[in-house]
Amino acid sequence: MDTDLMAPPPAEPTAPEHFPHRHTPSQKAFSGAILRQAFVATFTKLTPKQMVRAPILFVVYVGSLWATVLFIRDIPHQSAAYNVFSALVVAFVWFVVLFGNFAEASPRAGGRRRRSPCARPARRPLPT
Repeated sequence: MDTDLMAPPPAEPTAPEHFPHRHTPSQKAFSGAILRQAFVATFTKLTPKQMVRAPILFVVYVGSLWATVLFIRDIPHQSAAYNVFSALVVAFVWFVVLFGNFAEASPRAGGRRRRSPCARPARRPLPT
């Protein structure tokens, strides 16, 4: 039985340099300039021409427009409780549209559809 108490601990593994998805401490994921740019792009992408490029978000956008029109139309004819409920639904649907636009406008997520490392094909064939 060999027990060497003076052996140095094994070195911790480091991330290889070829992994671009690893963040170094000098990179900031959310800086003020990036957030401002994404926030402005969130509202500039609200045109139907831009929204058609994301079909699911476009359907939610059309639904939010329709819900807003119905809410404004029904304000004088409905009870206060119904108006509050309708306002909450309209606000939630618009939040979904704006959040989706913000996610697409942020440079870290939108436009770059990355595959996870597990879904990428193997670099070398597995031994059989």
